[in-house]
Amino acid sequence: MKILCALLCGTYNLYRLFCLSFFLLNISHINDTIRLKRTFIV
Repeated sequence: MKILCALLCGTYNLYRLFCLSFFLLNISHINDTIRLKRTFIV
């Protein structure tokens, strides 16, 4: 169970780092992303 938890936590941290890197690489497209999110939310 501890091994499974460690794997999940590690995967989550990698996923979060990947998302952060992706966000920083596409920082010039933030307005488009916000507009897209609003479109999906509404």
